[in-house]
Amino acid sequence: MQGFKRLWFVTFIGLVLFASCTIVPPPEAPTARIEVYNNTGVTITLHMGTYTDTSSVPTASTPAIRTGENSIFEVDVELPFHLWFTYTSGGVPYYIKLSDEDSTAVFDLDEDKNYILILGASSYEFYEKSIGDGDEIPDPTQVKTPVISPASGTFTEAQTVSITTDTTEATIYYTTDGSTPDSTDTEYSTPFTLDILGTTTVKAIAVVDGMVASEVATATIVIELPSIDVGAALEDIVYDAANDKVYAIDYYNKEVVIIDLNTKAVESQTSLTYKPVDLTYDSENNRLFIMNWGSSFVTEFDLDTKTVTQNIPFSSTPHSSVDPDSSDHNETFHIQYVDGILYIVDCVWAPSLHAIDLSENSVTDYTASGIGIGDLAFTAAGNAFYSWYQYGWGAGYAGSDVQKYAIGPDGLTETGDSEIGYPGMARDPLDSPIFLDESEAKIFAKTRVFDAASLQSVYYDFGEVIYAIDQANKRIASKTTVFEYDTYNEVAKVTAESIDQMFFDSSGTLWMLTNEDAKLYYQNIQ
Repeated sequence: MQGFKRLWFVTFIGLVLFASCTIVPPPEAPTARIEVYNNTGVTITLHMGTYTDTSSVPTASTPAIRTGENSIFEVDVELPFHLWFTYTSGGVPYYIKLSDEDSTAVFDLDEDKNYILILGASSYEFYEKSIGDGDEIPDPTQVKTPVISPASGTFTEAQTVSITTDTTEATIYYTTDGSTPDSTDTEYSTPFTLDILGTTTVKAIAVVDGMVASEVATATIVIELPSIDVGAALEDIVYDAANDKVYAIDYYNKEVVIIDLNTKAVESQTSLTYKPVDLTYDSENNRLFIMNWGSSFVTEFDLDTKTVTQNIPFSSTPHSSVDPDSSDHNETFHIQYVDGILYIVDCVWAPSLHAIDLSENSVTDYTASGIGIGDLAFTAAGNAFYSWYQYGWGAGYAGSDVQKYAIGPDGLTETGDSEIGYPGMARDPLDSPIFLDESEAKIFAKTRVFDAASLQSVYYDFGEVIYAIDQANKRIASKTTVFEYDTYNEVAKVTAESIDQMFFDSSGTLWMLTNEDAKLYYQNIQ
């Protein structure tokens, strides 16, 4: 093909197959030399014509080409120029060869396909495409539309985004806010990372001086936290670090649910007789103890056999202001297993403590003290505990304090009190946990870190309630932020929303239960 200075081609497999080369436009209208060789075994006919209306297909025919012969077409054209070929018979492909004195490009043609050859002012392109009357013919003067990878989709991890175009020397500009890009936006040079949860719309355009800008490419990339579908709202959960499992209770379906964090799946669901509201784990005997709503029993559940082994008599009447159909049952009762004793916090106006000695099947009531326990954190010796103060449900006293009680033969003895009260320390939210660190030096309650030996000494106030601690991996979490354990500096943002409960596993991964969509999300904290 006379006038070509540089020739190359790129082949696409799929919807569009084309080859392109850059040429220096000749001063005169060039002659296009097109060689077709027929080795199909039958006579074939090519249709060829120029386009004045690029949406129509030419019907002019060239002479028939007999098998074993070449046919060479030389046409004088004004660029851009389109040729159209159809091959519908035979069994062996033929080819089109474009050549000049310096180089040659060969394009194999397949049976039952339509082809277009476009000679542009600065390039030629060869398309494999189904072309019919009214179909739009590609514009050789327009830059090829960029390709964004990955394409639109939903992912559970950060994505590296790359943008390419098949037009040589094109400059790509892109946006990530959904707006249409132009040359004032970010110029693409290297792949970039999307790691923000939610939906990001990437748009890109490619431009070359003297050519029509490309169409705008769009990819909508959704990044979600990875999660386990737990199937229903869960009332309470406890984490078993030794087996890397979560034990949970489903109030409405009256079930014990076991979740395997290794397989990221629900392992089993076992029916219960009563509606469960809180549970505690006895790791030594691999069993659960479950508080029930509207019953006179505490249920013992064996995790090895996945069966109820006994119902232990215990009765406590919730205060009338506590709604039995609310979704916050685990705010009302609390149960903890400590060295053969079940400690139970009831949900009366000023919640009190009860102790069931499992070896003697006896119950000790600490109701006379009216101590108003919100949640419990026991010392390793099991002879003392810390609690935050609660009086009332919705109404009552809006303030709170952290208190320490010693457990003795004569009952409970208060041995420490933060003495903050209202408005400095709030009673709500009622689902606030309390944590005693392993060294028993710090107490985490509500928004504060207290000196466990002197509760009136506050190490730090986060300004938001703490819901999980991980002393081994030095992490503390509220429902919005992860902090460093010793310095209290912010480490990361919590990326789940509408969190009901949360915990760190032994590897430092943060797990978040959201009953709104019945999922247990997990977030790796660096």
